[in-house]
Amino acid sequence: MDAKVKFKETQELRGRDLSEFLESLYAAYTKEAFLPTDPVWWVHRYRDRGEQEVAGWVAASLAVGKVGAIHRSLGILFERIHPGEVARLSYRDALRRLRGLSHRFFSSEMLASFLAATGEILREWGDLETWAASCRDRAEGDMRKTFRLMSASFRECAPGDIGILLPLPRSGGPWKRVCLFLRWMVRRDAVDLGLWSSFPPESLLMPVDVHILRVSRRLGVAGLSASPSFRAAERITSFFRSLSPLDPLRYDFALTRWSMGVEASFVPKTGRTILH
Repeated sequence: MDAKVKFKETQELRGRDLSEFLESLYAAYTKEAFLPTDPVWWVHRYRDRGEQEVAGWVAASLAVGKVGAIHRSLGILFERIHPGEVARLSYRDALRRLRGLSHRFFSSEMLASFLAATGEILREWGDLETWAASCRDRAEGDMRKTFRLMSASFRECAPGDIGILLPLPRSGGPWKRVCLFLRWMVRRDAVDLGLWSSFPPESLLMPVDVHILRVSRRLGVAGLSASPSFRAAERITSFFRSLSPLDPLRYDFALTRWSMGVEASFVPKTGRTILH
């Protein structure tokens, strides 16, 4: 088995062949060279733990649409507001500096409110890990309840509308961008940074989008909804947990690159980088 298996051929993969195929994808794609194909690239631009945490929270929340557009928006945002400044940032200052910036259906006002709320969380809790872990503890480990508590408490800190930069507390969606942020923070390899110790990797949920949903159907995950949902995320995570019990999100990054048609031999051109 190797990473050259075509998408249409995956339906034939089962058992040991499937495990070998997934490991071949992991080996082919879990490399620094592929970071620019994903918003996680911005998290790696920073060296300070706190700055990486904030950059990840912002980058994951804006991970909507094509990666080129996401990179453009994040490039402008981080040029105007450094992640290290967010803990001291007021809404008025954020709005002044983000004037004219929007991303998809997120206005500059929403972005400013989101950053101001992030700053409030940092001032109250010290870092995002402590805040997220407190929500998890209150939810007694239930991840859906954890996400709902995170959304509710974050919105209480926001001085204005943040739209769906963070899903509404009662959302039945897959919470894909929150799951993506947690993957970056909790797992550790060439892609994920492993900054957090309070969440075990086996507790994470797969960040489900149309790519992962399509691949999962092809691999034989039963009972999936027509569009991404929280139930689908649970089913898909359970499937991959059966293959990698302690690290069910092990194959997420690689599967997403492969399903989008990124060649394993492709070395992306990063263009102008922003280093801080």
